[in-house]
Amino acid sequence: MAREIKSSRYYVEMKTLKYGWTAPKDSYKGLENELGVKEVKDGDKGITYGGNVKPPRVRINLADGKTLVRFCDPDKVEDVVVNDTLTGEKYNNIVICSVRNVGARG
Repeated sequence: MAREIKSSRYYVEMKTLKYGWTAPKDSYKGLENELGVKEVKDGDKGITYGGNVKPPRVRINLADGKTLVRFCDPDKVEDVVVNDTLTGEKYNNIVICSVRNVGARG
């Protein structure tokens, strides 16, 4: 019996660095394009995991009162925070009410 995969590897490109991390499977589903996040595929090279320089994070407020915090490509932050490109869209069939910049950790 095959084991169910419970996590995925993702990355964002930050100038010359590809910053990678592991997150629960589907935690970026439907958000990838707007946040500039890519799922790691076999053959992807040059990805750094756990580096000191981390990408910015955004807080996504959902209509059901839940909040998500997700990494975001630095070049996409203005679009999702200032231009509200995710507001009104859905995440797991729940409307996104707003997106705010949390900043970078590290």
